[in-house]
Amino acid sequence: MHPNQNLQYLSFFRLEYALDKVRHWIHQDVDCFVFDSYFPATEDPNRPLYLCCFARKEGDYLNAYDPDLLGPYAGEILQLAGPIKLTANLVTADAMKAFLHGLNDEDNFLVFTPAVDSHGQVYYTISALQHTDAGDVVDTDGGTINSNPSPPATAMAAVQVG
Repeated sequence: MHPNQNLQYLSFFRLEYALDKVRHWIHQDVDCFVFDSYFPATEDPNRPLYLCCFARKEGDYLNAYDPDLLGPYAGEILQLAGPIKLTANLVTADAMKAFLHGLNDEDNFLVFTPAVDSHGQVYYTISALQHTDAGDVVDTDGGTINSNPSPPATAMAAVQVG
C-alpha cells in the first residue's frame, strides 16, 4: 500500500489577471496587492483553488467585499497534498510598478504560476502575457516577479502611536 494513496489533493491552476485592473489599482495609489485563495462554485473533484485580489491602501481594503477574481489560464495544474499553508500572497505596489515598467506595451494580462516553497507555503511566479487574435504570446523580455507569502511577509499597517 502506498502511504499517500488516501491523501486528498488540491489543484492550483495557473491564473490570469487583466493588466487594466492592475493599472486601475495602481492609479488609486494602493500600497499593496493582497492575493488570497478563492474556491469557486464547482463540481470539479480536483478541488481547484484560484485567487482573488484585494487592493490595500493605508490599512484599508478598497474592494473588501468585491475582490477581483483571477480566472484559470490554460496549462499545467499543480496538485498538492498536505501539509501546505494557504496563506495570503502579497505584492507591494512599488514592486508591481517596477515590474510593469519593464513590460511591453502590448502586454494585457499577467499570468500567475503556482509553486510551493520549502516551508510548504504556496506562492506565485508572475509573468506578462499578450492575448492576441493569433494566439497568446508570453513576454519573456519583461522578466518575472514572485508573490510573497504572508507570513512571513507583512502588509503595510498604519499604526497610531500615542
